[in-house]
Amino acid sequence: MLKFFPFAIVGFVCFMLGFGLRGFFSSPAETVVRVPEAREQAAMSVELIEPLVELEEVELEIVEPATLEIEAASGAQLMKPSDAIFNCQQIQQRGRFTEELQNMVLAWIEDDSSLSDSEKEQLFNVVQISALQGGSIPQEVSLSQVIGQLSNPEIRNAWKASNTDSPMRAAIFSELAAAELAEHSPDDLLLATTGWTPWERAQYSDTLLTTMAQSDLNAAVEWGKANPESFSAGAIRELFTQYSRSDARGLEQALSDIQDPKLRAGAIEALAARRVMNTEVALEWADSLATPEEQALAHDVIYEMTPRGIGVSITSRDGFPEVANVVRSSNGLRRGDRIVGVIENGGEPIDTFGRSLEDVVEYIRGEPGTEVTVQVLRGNKSTGVTQVETVITREQLYFD
Repeated sequence: MLKFFPFAIVGFVCFMLGFGLRGFFSSPAETVVRVPEAREQAAMSVELIEPLVELEEVELEIVEPATLEIEAASGAQLMKPSDAIFNCQQIQQRGRFTEELQNMVLAWIEDDSSLSDSEKEQLFNVVQISALQGGSIPQEVSLSQVIGQLSNPEIRNAWKASNTDSPMRAAIFSELAAAELAEHSPDDLLLATTGWTPWERAQYSDTLLTTMAQSDLNAAVEWGKANPESFSAGAIRELFTQYSRSDARGLEQALSDIQDPKLRAGAIEALAARRVMNTEVALEWADSLATPEEQALAHDVIYEMTPRGIGVSITSRDGFPEVANVVRSSNGLRRGDRIVGVIENGGEPIDTFGRSLEDVVEYIRGEPGTEVTVQVLRGNKSTGVTQVETVITREQLYFD
């Protein structure tokens, strides 16, 4: 074993010498490659982490627009009205659209400094009720009632522009009429309806006329007289009804200057209705009108507005319709009679106990000259109560 020992020592020395020389004579390129290799791995690790952070930031940026879309209507006071309406219209789901539309209008109400707290509260209630009305009144029409009371014309203009092609545009524009008439002439407002159907234009023009009459009756009358073809007979009649309430004598004097048949008919109907409280005088006036057609029209109005029946007024007491006053003493009824039945044309008695006064009056009234049988309970000293049956001929009743 000792003879191998020198060889072992020599081998170990050579090994150590070779290892040292290897490090001394190694290529610099190899040394550079190994050290940066670890650094590159560290750098790559950092680069891999940084994109993950960037992706998280991108995801947050994607969430924000969605949140803005949902809350756009709620923050309507921070946006132009046209933009707020546009954002609502992009919502496809009807339920969510309805909710955001309400939120938008609520924000406009809250932002209107011209409204008192109580006025805002009233408008808030209208908005909330609009959600409960279902299909009876479209929500856009209900909300137009509110928008018409806001002071910002930009909101009204944006609302009108967004509903120009709506099938409900006549109703929507009509709800804005009062506010619009304060800023524009009625003729200018009608120009905006060019292209509408005749029915839509008639609805809107009638609303403009009646709304205008509430704030400036004389101006409305002049506008109506200048454009009779633009309005329905009902709107003309309503206009002159307001005129007759304000100045019946003035309307009667103006009648001689009115030539258009529709306008004359409306004025005559209004005057006849006004005069009917003195029926005899009203009939005399009707007979004095220029043509048989106008006389007949006035007589028809007087006839329709004067009561026809048995000449009593009734009230309700203990479930019974009770005679409160007798207008015509020849009918055989007395004050205090309790009506228990009505018989028409020999038919079966209609029990009146517990029925509404409106129903009882409807049973008793009828055309002049026709007969009705009335059953009543009448107080009696000996028996306490007596049932009386009276046949009464209905008449046209005149006011004194």
